[in-house]
Amino acid sequence: MPDRLGKTHRLLSGQLTEWRSASVDEYGAIRSGSVRQLNMRVSPKSLSRALRIMNALFAALEARGHQVGIQDRFKKALGVRINGQPVEFGLEEKFQRIERPEDKNRRPDPWGYRRYEYRPTGTLFLKITEWGADGLQKTWSDGKSAKLETCLNDFIVRLLKVAEAVKARRLKQEQEEQLRREAERRRQEEAIKRQEELARRQALEQEAANWARAQQLRSYLAAVKDTLVTRHGAIQSGSQADQWLAWAHQHADRLDPLVNG
Repeated sequence: MPDRLGKTHRLLSGQLTEWRSASVDEYGAIRSGSVRQLNMRVSPKSLSRALRIMNALFAALEARGHQVGIQDRFKKALGVRINGQPVEFGLEEKFQRIERPEDKNRRPDPWGYRRYEYRPTGTLFLKITEWGADGLQKTWSDGKSAKLETCLNDFIVRLLKVAEAVKARRLKQEQEEQLRREAERRRQEEAIKRQEELARRQALEQEAANWARAQQLRSYLAAVKDTLVTRHGAIQSGSQADQWLAWAHQHADRLDPLVNG
């Protein structure tokens, strides 16, 4: 780790002046949207050291062929793309919560917002914020015997392992989703086949029923004709009875699927 920032990575250059003069939030962390996009949350006092750490990380990752940038997913945040798999990471400072002294003149605060104040500790920690790699270490912090700067290589190695684990999980989920979609497609095809088969059966039964009705009508019409001839003699062409019988036979033919098929 260099003592000075030196050549600045493109994600950091052009914004240093803004960050160094930015205001702080109620915790004492720099209040800046561009800092939040870089997944950084530090006090002004720790900014210089945090920038050196992040700058070194960016350079080391890109030297190994991994692209560092703002990942444009459900939220825009810092990440590195390793073998096509984006992994988000960041750097934060620990802030100490201190209870304020008792003040009888202070207005009651049921939510406790004014009961505490926060102070930066100068203790920094790197974190991998990507989910989907359970069981792997994702946080490195300043310790009693070693500073965070000595852990950067271990952090990069773990980024690689997390990327592998997340990619494997994603591929498994995609495979499961593909199997689910295939099962759903087969289910829909089976449902369509069942509907088509049911429709064919219903059509067949309806045709058989129509044929039986047509046969019944013809038998009835033959009996009607015999009755009319017996009572009134031969049916004259064009007579009312002749016209009615012709209409009735047409109706029977319309019902008969063997005639209209």
